Amino acid sequence: TLVKALKLNGAGFHVSAADGLAAMITQTASGDYLNLVNVASPLSPTLLSSTLLGSTASGRGVVLSGGRAYVGNATGGLKIFDVGTPTSPQLLAAGLTVGQAAGVAVNGTYVYVADFPATLSIINDLL
Repeated sequence: TLVKALKLNGAGFHVSAADGLAAMITQTASGDYLNLVNVASPLSPTLLSSTLLGSTASGRGVVLSGGRAYVGNATGGLKIFDVGTPTSPQLLAAGLTVGQAAGVAVNGTYVYVADFPATLSIINDLL
């Protein structure tokens, strides 16, 4: 059953949720964005911030974990954001991958990034 919908700034492609926060990558004609949404009350979701990631079709994957958003950002590599204050996410690191970053998974302090053309980048996030 659909509970509620929230219109964002573009087409949604990737989403992750944890601890009352949802992170969604949206695509617009001017670029891709990381949107942070308060979903603590699913009946009244609230957009908290929208951060430009890069050019259109650059946002390829997102995971929320431990107060951070990990974004696979194509040629921009892995972008790590501190989302402890979701109204003002802070970029902590960028790059870090061998190829173009796509899918992202997190296990403990390790971030696994599927890269194009055919690699798996493993990053230890001890920032």
